[in-house]
Amino acid sequence: MACQPSETGVLGPRASCLMFVMSLMAMLTPSGRISLAVADAVQKGHAGESKCVPNIDDLRLAKGFCAVVFADGIGAARHLVVSPDGMVFAVLQAQRKGSPPGGVVALKDVDGDGHADIERRFGSNFGSDIAWHHGALFVASEAAIVRYAITQDALEPTAPPETIVTGFPEFDDGEHRRKAIAFDNRGGLYVLVAAPNNSCQALNRAPGSPGLRPCPYLKDAAGIWRFSDSQPGQRHGHDGKKMAGGIRNSLGMAWNQRSQTLLVLQEGRDELNVAWPQRYSDGQGAELPSEELLEISDKYADFGWPYCYHDPFQDKRVLAPEYGGDGNQVGDCGRFALPILTFVAHSSPTAIVIDDRNIIGNRQGGAYVSFHGGWGRRPFSQAGYSVLFVPFASGRPSQRWEVFAEGFAGNSVVRMPQDARFRPAGLAVDGGGHLYVADSKMGRIWRVSRES
Repeated sequence: MACQPSETGVLGPRASCLMFVMSLMAMLTPSGRISLAVADAVQKGHAGESKCVPNIDDLRLAKGFCAVVFADGIGAARHLVVSPDGMVFAVLQAQRKGSPPGGVVALKDVDGDGHADIERRFGSNFGSDIAWHHGALFVASEAAIVRYAITQDALEPTAPPETIVTGFPEFDDGEHRRKAIAFDNRGGLYVLVAAPNNSCQALNRAPGSPGLRPCPYLKDAAGIWRFSDSQPGQRHGHDGKKMAGGIRNSLGMAWNQRSQTLLVLQEGRDELNVAWPQRYSDGQGAELPSEELLEISDKYADFGWPYCYHDPFQDKRVLAPEYGGDGNQVGDCGRFALPILTFVAHSSPTAIVIDDRNIIGNRQGGAYVSFHGGWGRRPFSQAGYSVLFVPFASGRPSQRWEVFAEGFAGNSVVRMPQDARFRPAGLAVDGGGHLYVADSKMGRIWRVSRES
């Protein structure tokens, strides 16, 4: 007897017959673990029932790729990670009053058809980043980095979380509170503490307000710190080493083992035309500044925020108007580090995952980058709502990128992010050669594969 797909539910299209439900029940132990022996038996009976579709949900994937809906309706998924045994963990955006809480959703495809069959939830009020490291799940909130112990084949933690780093600054401005995290292979945990406002003005986002010099946020924020990946109870400001500064905001980082460097996405500043209309047209406000891919090594680097921004047309950092810049003046901005690659302004790069398995077929490997879509191109249509692939050359990002998946926004013109049908956010690659893409608006996760 074979199960037939049912209508889309919380976990997307899934089997609905009684025999399959009973087999799933048998897989779960009281601790939430899955019996792999039973799972293997079910997989042999049901694998391959779902069709991988190149244009699923009207998305346009790179030639030779297709996708299935792995999960649906899970909540505002921000970031993803897949454990070595195939558990998919999604961290949910912490919502405001009257909305569902944040937390972690654990998902498992036990029958091998590309859809999650089992779901568990734990924690709350996260909404930042998530990573798997040394057999544990690390989750970042606005206030702390915690570690969950999760045994093999389990979907839920076996104990309360351990706090690894806390003590992050709280600013009145309140922007960019999420933390990005990444791990190297040398015992390091990297944490991005973003700047709490747009451009360090005396009055944040007030037209014509000058910038503060020195900017008071540069000491404890707007940078990346390296902590121990195993020591509980570390405190920002007391422990850790500052590895980079002058970074306005980042939601995504990844460690490149081949070059032994950290790749960081930077979101550029907003509202050049709104704050300084006498110097910048609406068109310039929409196209400036760059969204950036930064590379950080053991040598400290400063990327110039808030004094400078990167102009993609001049391919250099120029002096910000809050500090006397006119759009062309360089001042002392030449001393700050440059990005290794730039993207379209106000497209909101959100997640980056490095492909060590070359599932795209590029012999050199590369990185996938998701673009959540922004609001900063007003009054023009917005950009982003896509996933790009950055090929590597000699183990490092090349100076070009390729569109891997687009069409998330739908067919209508997007004036503001809420107009988009989907907003791609988290990315993850599993050991079987699949790319997972999370949507933060509808709570959908796609699993992308090569067409067979």
